[in-house]
Amino acid sequence: MKELKRVSNLWLKERGRDYADFEWQGGYTDFSVSQSNLEPVKLYIARQ
Repeated sequence: MKELKRVSNLWLKERGRDYADFEWQGGYTDFSVSQSNLEPVKLYIARQ
């Protein structure tokens, strides 16, 4: 996760001034999802 945040931050900064102040929040978390709720959760994430 740390590396993903690092490289995506660099990528955004290369896109121009609009992203100059972008920062990830500190830390991260994960959640488990039951098989029966997988599709609704994937849809929820895709709509963000």
